[in-house]
Amino acid sequence: MNYEKYIELISSSTTASNSDSFVLEKINELKKFLENEKYKVISELVNKIKELLIFKDESITHYTGLSAAKALILDNSKFRLSEGAFLNDTSEGRELFRHLAIPVSKKIQDTESILFAQKPFIGSFVTETKHDDLTLWRMYGKEDKDEAKGCAITFDMEGLLKNLKDMLTLDPYVTDSARIDEEFTLYRVAYRKSGTATEFIIPGAVDKEEVLKEYMIELSNKVEEFTPTKEDEKYENKDLIERLNEIAYLFKSIEYQHENEIRLVVKGIGFEKVINGESPKVYIELVPIRSLIKKITLGPKVEKAEEWAATFYYSLEKDGLQPCIHISHLPYK
Repeated sequence: MNYEKYIELISSSTTASNSDSFVLEKINELKKFLENEKYKVISELVNKIKELLIFKDESITHYTGLSAAKALILDNSKFRLSEGAFLNDTSEGRELFRHLAIPVSKKIQDTESILFAQKPFIGSFVTETKHDDLTLWRMYGKEDKDEAKGCAITFDMEGLLKNLKDMLTLDPYVTDSARIDEEFTLYRVAYRKSGTATEFIIPGAVDKEEVLKEYMIELSNKVEEFTPTKEDEKYENKDLIERLNEIAYLFKSIEYQHENEIRLVVKGIGFEKVINGESPKVYIELVPIRSLIKKITLGPKVEKAEEWAATFYYSLEKDGLQPCIHISHLPYK
């Protein structure tokens, strides 16, 4: 078929553009649809769930370590997204699979090998109103595992997305901005209640919880009916897991509902996958955010907080940037 020839030509090309990468992704997905109707139905449900959880706001806050904040603010380093396997919480991405009763990893006593399935690249944020939150300082505002010694950076998310689109569309062959909008979208995290009931909490979007429940019941049914048709079942199950991974990081257990987390979930098409073989670590680099910063909040246990505040302030002032800088005085113990 013509699209198969196109895949062959793109795959063998040494000058494939970002546009080629997007097209190749879509063609491969279309091929899966044609081969398995049940996969297509599941894929459509995944898209409905993503659309339901879309979050739109001008500003967003990211908790990080002080050393990472120094790189972003003083060195104008690019903002990084880690591949899902490298998030700090080892339970990340598993709540959805618990709900669907799909094992995504084998127990130690199991001897059958499993295929590696790609995961998306994840950016974790909260709303601007939670830029100084005691629980978030404990969970995410760490420096070298020391709680509350990190930094919360609030920046213009719309500006970040615009800069990403501008960077990708420097490729003269990328003309479909809808593709870029699809790739770089913010989503609310839904929190699953414990037990057997299909109940989810969506902070800030209570009106969508009932619709999500309906989608999740339907998704459970369709996944249960899913039957691989290829000779090697592992490969088709791998396709299913990779499709579900697109929303797996949008679900957490109810214990985390206080976080009101917002996430950027990116496949990383058109981005170099940076590999650190010593850690190990895999991530992609987006664009710098220095010029987009609106607020910096230093954690309540940051040492020499006044000095760091002054350093950040005068460094940014040199470029005509004047974000608000806060030093948290929350009673952290």
